[in-house]
This record gives sequence, C-alpha cells and structure tokens, in this order.
Amino acid sequence: DFLIPWQRQHQSTSTSSGFVIDISDEDSDIEERRIMTNAHSVDYGSIIQVQRRGYSEKYQATIEALANECDLAILNVQDEQFWDGLDSLEFGDLPKLQEEVEVLGY
Repeated sequence: DFLIPWQRQHQSTSTSSGFVIDISDEDSDIEERRIMTNAHSVDYGSIIQVQRRGYSEKYQATIEALANECDLAILNVQDEQFWDGLDSLEFGDLPKLQEEVEVLGY
C-alpha cells in the first residue's frame, strides 16, 4: 500500500512441492539431506513448514540457499524424524555444454 507502506500486508499460506537431495561428502559416513523446491514458493515466507506426503505432521524448515534466477531453493529440516525412511533423488552425470537434454515437467 503506497499510502501506508509501514503496515504489514495480510498473511497468506501457500503450498508447493519439493524433493530430497543428498549433499553428503563422498568421503563422509554421515548422510546430509536437504529439500529442493521452487524459490518463489519460499522467498517471502516468514514461517516455512514441510510435510511428508501422506502424513499430517509438519516440520519447521529453514532456507539454506535461494536462487531467484533459476527459481530454486534448498531447505533444511533439523528434526531427524522427518528424514526417517526418505530416499534421496539420485542425479545422473552432468551434460556437457551444448549437449542436447530432455526436460520433463508440468
């Protein structure tokens, strides 16, 4: 609001999807996982919670990285219970520059 810019706007909720990635060091025995999601879904969030599909419990998450240029964000959940039984998405080899790739999405 241009007339009263100091007033906070009405809060709203939104939902998004994401997937688990493994960021562990190859030489480490400790598994470190994060959630990759869209930056626009968490960019202005004051409280970020994540919820596993099919479960009702929500867990507090924090933004570790935010890249608006490519619309990606990395989230961390401190509660180890969230990660129990979750598998990480495995990435393949990186394509070479100018190599043809196939992209799927919706």
